[in-house]
Amino acid sequence: MRIAELTIKDEKGNLISLDQVEAVQGQGIKGDKNARGGSRQVSILSLHTKKSLENHRDKGLCIPRFYANLIIDGLDEEKIHIGQKIQLGGAILEISQIGKECFDNCPMVQEGERCPLARKIIFAKVRKSGRIF
Repeated sequence: MRIAELTIKDEKGNLISLDQVEAVQGQGIKGDKNARGGSRQVSILSLHTKKSLENHRDKGLCIPRFYANLIIDGLDEEKIHIGQKIQLGGAILEISQIGKECFDNCPMVQEGERCPLARKIIFAKVRKSGRIF
C-alpha cells in the first residue's frame, strides 16, 4: 500500500492537495474543516474506487462534492473491517465506519443504482497522532 493522494478542505471550502499531513489524535487531519472529532475524523478511499467514482461524477448528490483525505493505492477494501488499526507513517488510525448512508432524493437511488460511496468509503478515528506522507 502507498498513499497516492492527501487532501484537505480548508474552512473556506477550498480543496488542497498536500505531500504530507498531520493526523491529530481524537480530531482528524490538521487544517481539514472536518477535523472535529467524532467517528468520521479521516476519510479514506482506494485509488481504484476513486477512479470508479469519476464514472459517476454527474449522477449522485454526494459524489460531485465528495473528497477523501487519503487515497491509497493497493488498499484491499474487502480486507478492511471496523475496529482494525492501520499505521500510516507515524499515525495510527482505527477504522470506524465503512460506507455511508445514501439520500432518498439522490438520482442514483431513485434509478436503483448503488453509489460506490455507500459501500467503499472508509472512515477512521486518529488513535495516535503523527505525520502521514
